[in-house]
Amino acid sequence: MTDPRADLGFPTGGVLLGIDHGIKRIGVALCDGARIITRPLLVIERTTREAEFALLQGLIKKHQAVGIVVGLPLDVREATAGNFTPESRTVRRWVSRLKAVVSIPVILWDERFSSFEAESRAEAMGRDPNEPIDHWSAAVILEDYLQAHHPAADPPTEPEPD
Repeated sequence: MTDPRADLGFPTGGVLLGIDHGIKRIGVALCDGARIITRPLLVIERTTREAEFALLQGLIKKHQAVGIVVGLPLDVREATAGNFTPESRTVRRWVSRLKAVVSIPVILWDERFSSFEAESRAEAMGRDPNEPIDHWSAAVILEDYLQAHHPAADPPTEPEPD
């Protein structure tokens, strides 16, 4: 039986990029090589796919990333039935094209509720309300992936009574 926490083709350690793909912007986040700490990195204003991919390739090289986790927008009602929204189909097409130009694994990860969580975190950090939160959403997506695949150590157990 396969471990459900398996890294889906990612090497055991190393930096991962998280991506929140949007219509106007792409949020990018990363984690440290031990995959413990995530942080928002930057927001890319959408222009051309070629420019976006070139920038992402530069980030892969600069941060020595070994994998990419891209948020997949799913509708709560439709996702359980196996249907995808127009937005999720767009992201899937974009990811298939990204996979063709990068040399590291790229996976899709459920991004439901990431924007709500990102807004809450950014607000707690004193973010200007006019500033985009796409990179915060990318950090939430990446953190969710990491928590699912690298859960914290089990809490200590109580010793058995004598």
